[in-house]
Amino acid sequence: MKSAMNTTRIHHLKLNKISWFFLTVVYMLVLIYVSTRPATTGHTPSTAEQVAHNLCHIPAYAILFFLLIHCFTAFDFFAQISAMSISILFGAFNEFLQSFIPSRMASLSDIILNAVGVGLMLWFMIKQSNKARA
Repeated sequence: MKSAMNTTRIHHLKLNKISWFFLTVVYMLVLIYVSTRPATTGHTPSTAEQVAHNLCHIPAYAILFFLLIHCFTAFDFFAQISAMSISILFGAFNEFLQSFIPSRMASLSDIILNAVGVGLMLWFMIKQSNKARA
């Protein structure tokens, strides 16, 4: 018998899978565009600006995970692992691309912050799913 988690449907906010997929691809392209732009020369960011910039990775990749998970029919283990893997690998790929941009560099801490965002969104969605079943 399937567990309750395997049969939980994702609330699709009145969009079909193709629409979710389209939104996800557009969002991924926006992430690549924003992260591969050369840094502005002549401006040294303050520590507060740098911290704020780094923390933006968390909601950015939480949103990516949210979009990706909605491309699946069910909120099951396969969908969760797939969306997590795609999100984190995409973040690593994005960091790799940054290493070729003048005045930008790849950062392991950015990849970790991406994974934190993914993990927080997964935790939130599991919590919401459990509330809906209760």
